[in-house]
Amino acid sequence: MRELQCNLPKEIDQILFKELGAVYQSGGNFDLNLTNDEQQNKTYLGTYFPRSFSESYQLFMCLFSNKSIQHVINQKSALNILEIGTGTGGNVVGMMQAMVESGLQSKAINIYSIEGNVNASGYFGKIVDRFNTLHKTRFVLHQEKIIFSAEMLKSQMTDYLRVKAIKFDFITSSKFIGEFYNFPGVFGFQLFEGLTEVISDFLQPDGIYILLDVVAGSRDHKCDFKTKIMSDELNDYVNTKSDSLKYIYPNPCACWSSICKTRGCYIEKCFKVSHSSIQNDASNVVYRIMTHKAFANQIISKRVIKEKYEISKKNECKSGIVSWIN
Repeated sequence: MRELQCNLPKEIDQILFKELGAVYQSGGNFDLNLTNDEQQNKTYLGTYFPRSFSESYQLFMCLFSNKSIQHVINQKSALNILEIGTGTGGNVVGMMQAMVESGLQSKAINIYSIEGNVNASGYFGKIVDRFNTLHKTRFVLHQEKIIFSAEMLKSQMTDYLRVKAIKFDFITSSKFIGEFYNFPGVFGFQLFEGLTEVISDFLQPDGIYILLDVVAGSRDHKCDFKTKIMSDELNDYVNTKSDSLKYIYPNPCACWSSICKTRGCYIEKCFKVSHSSIQNDASNVVYRIMTHKAFANQIISKRVIKEKYEISKKNECKSGIVSWIN
């Protein structure tokens, strides 16, 4: 399994650890973050913000290097981005950094952020303000507090999106849905599939949707490995909904999802980040990147398809069939 590495930019390192008092702490338990207090959020800033930054930055650098995606973005005078479950904002800031390095910072960019923890949102707002000052960018932040429940997730998202009445260019959610599975009794709500079904109506025809979560089981181990739940629910969605979105990454899912019969598999990726508090801090995640079918087919048609892909340290996928690596 190929590891991806990056360094946290020095100016962001300075903001986190010098200006905001972030604290790195390995081995902490942050399965549930909605009720984090100020000190817990400072620990989250120092420990998990850099990991989320690394994951998002490297995924978006990959996306922005794709010529089809480059072309559609270059035609737009402004971009609208929705982030669901923002937390302290590492995922969004990684995307912002990738935009700057890819030459997209001259556009007017609106970021719509949904988060239930006011303290975490406050830190995120400060980081965006400092980022704009440092890079002379125009990221306009629109923050809203919503406390989601598993039972009401679809209706809450639908209500929010209908009021906004915006077709988004990017919709992202990082490590948000997985937190619900750390509460007892949420198995069976189809949360990954339900969120995806709702947002598909509010994504531009050439818009990109990214759903990412950590490789982990539920907190009390009373439901299936939630990483497998994510994979199965999203596979069911793309293969049964005629108007569904379609994968463009990871490559095996993009190429073979329509013929895949495997249940309970997932594609694991290891990202590493170095900063002033630690070198090569690792996070293992799963992700799916999707868009509407016509644009997905355009992207995939220009791709060289391999005979097989490594999907974890122990497994590989060939034509939708998973096997052990010899």
